[in-house]
Amino acid sequence: MLTTAITGGMLSMIHPGLMLLLGYDVYLLFKSMAVMNQTVDMIVLHNNKKDVRMSKVNFLGYHKEGHAVLPLSEIRFIGKVENTSVLLDNYGLLPSIGRMLRRKEDIEMA
Repeated sequence: MLTTAITGGMLSMIHPGLMLLLGYDVYLLFKSMAVMNQTVDMIVLHNNKKDVRMSKVNFLGYHKEGHAVLPLSEIRFIGKVENTSVLLDNYGLLPSIGRMLRRKEDIEMA
């Protein structure tokens, strides 16, 4: 997010209309935040062996305070959600550039 904000600031100093070039990057960031809101970081069996404690992360990827206690009978697997929009090890690149580099690596590995 920081690289997108810095790049947007520099482009807006050149011309305010150039910030529109970062529309795809902003879309990828919001998509990544939606995936982070669904991410469960930790599932631990409670002492009574009938409940589990779940810890989630917020939209930035940091741990949320507190743990939700859920009965085992109410837990349903609804599918696997994969973050394909933003790499978490992008080394300071824009999300669109990191995505292009990841596609290039995938093609070379195949």
